[in-house]
Amino acid sequence: MWSLLFLIIPFAFSLTISPGPNNIMAMASGTNFGYRRSLPVITGFAVGLGAMILAAGLGLGQIFIAFPFVHEALKYVAVTYLLYLAWKIAGSGGVKETNAKQKPLSFMQGVLFQWVNPKAWMVSLSAVVSFSSLDAEPFMQSVLIALVFTLVAFPSVSIWAIVGKVIAKYLQSPRALKLFNLAIAMLLVLSLLPLLK
Repeated sequence: MWSLLFLIIPFAFSLTISPGPNNIMAMASGTNFGYRRSLPVITGFAVGLGAMILAAGLGLGQIFIAFPFVHEALKYVAVTYLLYLAWKIAGSGGVKETNAKQKPLSFMQGVLFQWVNPKAWMVSLSAVVSFSSLDAEPFMQSVLIALVFTLVAFPSVSIWAIVGKVIAKYLQSPRALKLFNLAIAMLLVLSLLPLLK
């Protein structure tokens, strides 16, 4: 079991630190609302990813194999929702402007975001396929993989939010912040291109 942990941790870190919708959203939240106000959504991202991995380990991935149209429908829901979020980011004006009008995503929104996040699906399914064994008890190995990913995802996503907060110091003018938010929105849209192929 311990040898498996030493394999899962670097794998989990490499997948959760790399750019993707969670990290782009965390950086935007850190820039616009600060790290402390972004903690609920960061925690939601980590817990939601762990829950997805647990669900995948317990057989949810088999539904996609048996009913491919469910996967296809989820893909369109994901693209639509992520485009909506990109639009919201592009229209965000930062902490001063948004205090009255906008709030960062909540913990539950972070959890639910995983279910429409294409990278989270890829991470969940690849983690289960890579580290599960037919010899081991499915529930316990799924719990172990999910727990490791949850614990590793929190600091990985936090790094992106902290980078966002640091960037905010250099984006003092509303114009600079608006351009940054537009660039982040474009990155989020670009992250959808693999889904559209």
